[in-house]
Order: sequence, then C-alpha cells, then structure tokens
Amino acid sequence: MKIKSIAAICKKGKQVVLYNRYESGGTLQQYIGDGMTAYPVSGLPELDEESILTIFDVPEKQREDWFVRVMDAPEGINFEDTDANEKMIERDNLSIIFSGHTLKPLQTRRGLVFIQSRYLSPVSDVLDVLELYERFTPNGTPYIVA
Repeated sequence: MKIKSIAAICKKGKQVVLYNRYESGGTLQQYIGDGMTAYPVSGLPELDEESILTIFDVPEKQREDWFVRVMDAPEGINFEDTDANEKMIERDNLSIIFSGHTLKPLQTRRGLVFIQSRYLSPVSDVLDVLELYERFTPNGTPYIVA
C-alpha cells in the first residue's frame, strides 16, 4: 500500500475521511479515503484529523482549506477479505480517457461500470496479483473491492 498515492487522491479534492472499524475483540482497524474510496491503514498508530494531515505533508497554512472527517466505517460495506455473494471481475488492459480522467471499464452483473485508474494507484505494488470483486450492500448498491 502506497501512502503517497492515497495522499495524492485525497489532495486532489482536499478531502480525507478516516473510517474507524472495530473488529471482534475490540481491535481498531482504520481506513483512509477521499469519501469515494477506503484503503486499510497498517503499521501506523491511531490516526486523527491532525496526524493524517501531517502524514500527508499538508502545510499548516493550507490545513484550513481541507475537509477532514473521522467516522465509523459505513454500514453495509463489507470490509472483510471475502464475501459469500461477491463475484470476481475480469480486468482488461483497456482504459478510456474521458473529461481528463483515465477510466477502467469493468463488466459487472449489472452491466459496465467505470472506475478511475488513479484509485488503483495505492495498490500498484501488487497490481500484477490484484483481483477485483463486485459486492453489494444490503439495499443492493454495488461496490468494487480489491
């Protein structure tokens, strides 16, 4: 996981969301994202609003321009390694550039969806073995996990 790539995603919109999820036994697992993504945090102490901006190298004078939110992990999103109802998505090397964004088309059970390639950059160190899966929230909203 590349923290600098996560920082670049968050810096684009000057927004960072820290998701807190308590696992069985009370262990805290944190995730960092921009409101559209969530990447697991490992090997760092518990993060808060100040510490994440420090890690992202946001200068003191620019911090007031940032939106930082700490919240519980969203209900209905399965953060576990597997889900009984997930389906693997085949990846192609095809990319499309639209409105200045590089998009990767993914064939899901509900049709074609597009994700921005930059959202895969934090996991580029394992991209050759990375698998994408389609999952659904309890109310039927699809989401992609790696």
